[in-house]
Amino acid sequence: MTTLANRNVCSPLLWLILPFAAGIAETHSAGAFVSWSFGLGLTVGTLALSLFSASSGTRKWSVAMMLGLFGAGTLHYSLHRQFLPEWDLLPEREVEINVEVKRVFGSDDTERFQTFLGHITTARAPVSDLLG
Repeated sequence: MTTLANRNVCSPLLWLILPFAAGIAETHSAGAFVSWSFGLGLTVGTLALSLFSASSGTRKWSVAMMLGLFGAGTLHYSLHRQFLPEWDLLPEREVEINVEVKRVFGSDDTERFQTFLGHITTARAPVSDLLG
C-alpha cells in the first residue's frame, strides 16, 4: 500500500478565504469605484491560467488561483456594495442640539436610559426647525 507524503498543508480553506477577503478589503479601502469588468477579467483570466498550469509540476497554479480569488473578491464587492452617489448630498445623520430638561422620569439615577420632558434650545441645520 502506498501513501501520499505529508505536505504539511494546514487550513486549506483559509488559503481560499484570505485572497477573497483581501480583494474585498482592497476594493473597499480604495474608495474609488472599481468596475466589475476588472474583477471579472482578473478572475476568469487567472483561474483559466491556474487550470492550464495545473498539469505542470510547478506551483504556478496556486499563485494563479490566489490571484483569481482576489479578483473574485473585488468583483463581489463591486457588484454587492450598497452606495448611491446621492448619499453624498444627504444631510449628516448626527445632530448637535441643546435640550433644556424640565422634568426627569425614572426612579433611579443609575438606570441606563432616562425619560425626560423638555424642549430644544439650540440646533444647527438641518434640524433647526425643531426649536421650541
